[in-house]
Amino acid sequence: MIEISIIGTGNVAYHLACAFNKSEHISLKQIIGRRRDALLSFEHICECITSYNEIKDVDLLIITISDDVISEVSEAIPSLTAIVAHTSGSTSIDALKKHSKRAIFYPLQTFSKTRKIDFSTIPICLETNHESDKIILEKAALALSKSVFFIESESRAHLHRAAVFANNFCNHILYQAEEICKEHKLDFNLLQPLIKETVNKAFDTGTFAAQTGPAKRNDRNTINKQLQNLNTADQKLIYKTITQTILNTYGKEKL
Repeated sequence: MIEISIIGTGNVAYHLACAFNKSEHISLKQIIGRRRDALLSFEHICECITSYNEIKDVDLLIITISDDVISEVSEAIPSLTAIVAHTSGSTSIDALKKHSKRAIFYPLQTFSKTRKIDFSTIPICLETNHESDKIILEKAALALSKSVFFIESESRAHLHRAAVFANNFCNHILYQAEEICKEHKLDFNLLQPLIKETVNKAFDTGTFAAQTGPAKRNDRNTINKQLQNLNTADQKLIYKTITQTILNTYGKEKL
């Protein structure tokens, strides 16, 4: 049994705690959070504490907090024999420099507490500064997922940037599409088959070959008409910027 504790009470912490709690190979010892009320949803899983001084020494301590406070929290944790890891895709392992045994435990997925997650399908990206710690780190990851990879910090940062485009930016584009539908009293669900086919085709044929639409065809009449009919400055900016990048990609003239 690998003993694990988690610092944090957000979406990543919640899904990790639930997944670890279901694994017969993991003993989840503690959840550590700043506020008692934020720990209420974890109390059925294991011991919950608010003081770093009460942290038990375990095999693996995972920090699941905002990127900009990882270093600060790492410094506040007492010296332990545990491997101390964080879950950030874009933060270097050096943010944990206080600890002699440090690691990355980065699940490549978007998390919301209201959504059920099948961890067995999620790629988990690992890194450690000690070769001897790879075994424990890999066993902890394999207790959750079938897709486990060791990726060093620079490559993981590139992967995280790609993930921002694939998830965060795509979702914001969908939000803008939904706003257009609302504005004109159209059902956003009408776009669902198109959205699903777009994603499926991207993986089936490759994204370059999958591209369609007025920018790919260099259809200036449609482009100009749609630009004129957009009612917000943000939508016009997004439309013009992405249209131009598509024109650039397929060797078309500038707008």
